[in-house]
Formats: sequence, C-alpha cells, structure tokens
Amino acid sequence: MKDRSKTDETALTKTLQWVVDIDVPAIQASVDALRREMKGASREQLAHKIFSRAQLKAAASGFATGLPSNFWTMVPAAIWDVAITVKLEVIATAKVAVLYDPDFFTDEEATWELLIPVFGINVASQLAQNAAIKAAQGVTREVIKKYLSKETLKQFQKVMLK
Repeated sequence: MKDRSKTDETALTKTLQWVVDIDVPAIQASVDALRREMKGASREQLAHKIFSRAQLKAAASGFATGLPSNFWTMVPAAIWDVAITVKLEVIATAKVAVLYDPDFFTDEEATWELLIPVFGINVASQLAQNAAIKAAQGVTREVIKKYLSKETLKQFQKVMLK
C-alpha cells in the first residue's frame, strides 16, 4: 500500500510540474502579439481577451475528452481534462501577470505563485477572474511577496503536491 501511495504522489508531482512548466519567452511573445493585435486596448481588455481564449480552449478540451463512452477510457480522459484545464489557466494567468508586470518571471518561484490565483479561479470562476484582473491593477507583486515569504510559498507547493 505504501508503494502505491508513493507512486500516486510521484504521478501527482509530475503532473503539477507539467502544469507549472511554462515557456516564459512564448508567454511574453504571446502578450506582445496580443498587444499588436488589439492596439489601443486597455490592459483590462487584453486580460479579458486572454481569459476568454483560455475558456474556449478549455471548453474544446472538455468536449474532446468527454467523448469516450467506455469506462476505461473515460476516467483517464477526465483526469487529463482536469490537468489540461489547470494548465490552460496557469498559462492565462501567466500572460496576465506578464501583461501587468513584464518582469514577473525574474523570480524562480514565480510559476508556483501562479497556482494561487488559479485555484481561486476554480472555486468561483467568473467572480474570481474579475477580482484577479482588478487586483492585478492595484496590487503589485511586491505587496504579495511582502505577505507571502519564500517559506510560505514552499509550504504551499508541498500542500499542492500532496
């Protein structure tokens, strides 16, 4: 039983690593492309567009993974759908973070910090999304870091991995 628990923990750890493993230059290039595409748009409008595109991708993923009617394919597909949805939310959150703070990824813990608003968004989807956009306008990363020490982030990471 202990070996199965360890295997499950390893699988979850690998999945969370995959979720937070993002291509920062691609994120920055995507934000720059969106700025060019929507010239004159406010950061709030750009953030809304980023989240709207992520929602469409998540819906398409949910549709595709919801197609299997066999129990043996349905369960892994559902698990994969959750992982893909969280990954899409992390990417969208990363884009909004770069939109409001171009130097967001200078800290090595930055990708793990993205999980905080992502899991908040899952709890109260639309409400939290709007709150995150508003909060990003007024709250800087330095304020968040003032209240969340590196040790707190490490503890959060440990909890998420369990």
